[in-house]
Amino acid sequence: MKRREFLKLGGAGLLAAGSVPFTSQTGNAAVECVAPLADSTFRLAITDKVVELIDGEKVNALAFKSLSSSGSSRVPGPVLRVVEGDVVSISITNDRPEPHGFEVGGIPESKLVIAPGQTCRVTFMAPVAGTYLYHDASHPSRHLYRLLGLHGAFIVHPRDGWSRHSAADRCMTPYSLGEMQAASPLAVSRVSMLFEALGSSPRFAGSKWAPCALDQEYSVQEKIWLFNEIDPRFNALVLPDRIVASSLTASAASVLANFVPRYFTINGRSGYDLSDGEDVVVKNYIGEPTLLRTLNAGLCHHATHIHGNHIIELAHSILTDDGVVPLMGAGLAGAPGQVVLHDNIWERDTWPTWPMQIRDVLLPLEVPPDIPGWQKHATMQANEKFPLRYVMHDHCEMATTAAGGNYPQGAVTHWEILGPAGGRGRV
Repeated sequence: MKRREFLKLGGAGLLAAGSVPFTSQTGNAAVECVAPLADSTFRLAITDKVVELIDGEKVNALAFKSLSSSGSSRVPGPVLRVVEGDVVSISITNDRPEPHGFEVGGIPESKLVIAPGQTCRVTFMAPVAGTYLYHDASHPSRHLYRLLGLHGAFIVHPRDGWSRHSAADRCMTPYSLGEMQAASPLAVSRVSMLFEALGSSPRFAGSKWAPCALDQEYSVQEKIWLFNEIDPRFNALVLPDRIVASSLTASAASVLANFVPRYFTINGRSGYDLSDGEDVVVKNYIGEPTLLRTLNAGLCHHATHIHGNHIIELAHSILTDDGVVPLMGAGLAGAPGQVVLHDNIWERDTWPTWPMQIRDVLLPLEVPPDIPGWQKHATMQANEKFPLRYVMHDHCEMATTAAGGNYPQGAVTHWEILGPAGGRGRV
């Protein structure tokens, strides 16, 4: 069911269309609802998991599990991909003994609370294309369950992501340029120009950007880096039969005042465990631009720094737990959760990500500037010892450590150049 049909149908129309009644748990009241037929359907469970950290310490965590596949519980949760305007149906089973919640930041209609042992479903329309974060904010502190593992990436693909700047150079972008045209005509134009230049200009010789498939979590040209932090004292509150009541978690203020992170993760891993893994490590040839969707589910500011290339910042959004943009996010355009395209596309070697912020950046896979003349001399390319590896680390130095000083075993990874332009085609 697409956007137009969804908007036309009322409750009776949805029943006539073959929708199925279900029970939705909101607060303590069970409400009989009617769900429209969905374009995208996901089945998740909330459970617990023992997580082994980079130095061998083990902590208890809360975790999402996909019931649509044979996967186990995981931190972060599975990547959910949909298309803009789709009717999305997500059912969540709470296998824990305390109530839990679910919401996609920036989509108020996605919010619900699930009682212990209950299965509830939320149905909503996929918003404008971009990167979103789903999480559990139901604990009185608003932060705790998210920090303990209940978070994941929600990716909305554009229904019409074709660039409109030049008909001759039409190409796919990650954004709904038609939807954003009226609000941000200059931003749409700049994004179009950049993506049209990929693979068709001397600077960006190679190929166009190719989006990830809807049924995959990541691809050769699209990665998700989801940052989080761990304070083992908080994880010790997670027991099989309850969450331990503690003065550490009595309120949002107490969590913020007492949370002292000792482990820093990307996609749930740290340090050496991030040295490989197709979900994190970019491995491409020159001229194969790769989109990095960076999300911060934690409480710390990160200053992500990459060597070898400058990234090109495309868009951002910032989420809040209380509807108020925090001081750290002052000056960032857009309402909470809104995807904001930049009308001035600039290069950066370090990009900041505040708590509950999302930034989309493009790694262009250009010839590194520290190889002079390499682009012009085929013999230099032929004799180069590939792969070339370049580090990614956090300029907020504490985040490169583990357990208060184990360096560099934090939010540290790398990216690789496998060979000169056209290499993947030759392979």
